[in-house]
Formats: sequence, structure tokens, C-alpha cells
Amino acid sequence: MEAIGLIAAIGASALVIEKVVSFIRRAFDAGNTVKTFWWNLLALALGVAYTLGWQLNFAVAATKLIPALATSDRLSGVAGQVLSGLAVGAAAGFWYAAFQALEATVHRNNA
Repeated sequence: MEAIGLIAAIGASALVIEKVVSFIRRAFDAGNTVKTFWWNLLALALGVAYTLGWQLNFAVAATKLIPALATSDRLSGVAGQVLSGLAVGAAAGFWYAAFQALEATVHRNNA
């Protein structure tokens, strides 16, 4: 997997996690009373569950891009899947911010 493919795979997976977290947020916190920290923690947990459930390991692909680590197999198991899940959960925050900015622009233009 090349660098662009790795970024695309993590980005697409993060988009799935962001949409699930946003759905849960709208369903259970319509008043916006829960702190953002908890939603970020949920995104990380769902990211780990997603990569463990589907056995996705982006960490191996990332280490293959670094010549000095290309032969390493330290992240080939569950540790790599957990690390991948944390990366996916963290990247979900980017999508949340992007959608919030887009929504704010739409509301501003429609006002």
C-alpha cells in the first residue's frame, strides 16, 4: 500500500467512525450537554473496535513506507490493529471539524 492509499484508507475509515459518533451524539445528546472529551474518547474506542473487528492493520502499511522499518514485524498483530484504531479514531476529529465548518457556512449563507 502506497502512502496515498494508506491516507485514503485511514480517511475513509475515520469518516465511518465520525458518522457513527455524530449519529450517537444527535440521538443521545441533543442538548449538547456532554463534554467534547467524551465524544473524542468514544471516537477512539470505536476506531479501535472497528479495526479489531475488521482486522484492519494500517500500522504495518505505515512501517513499510519507512525503509529502516520495512522488515519489522512488531506491529503485525493486535498491537498494530489497536494502533490503527487509535489513528482512525483521532482522524475522525478532522472530519467532525470539517463538517462543522461546512454546516456553519451553509447556515451563514442561508441566513
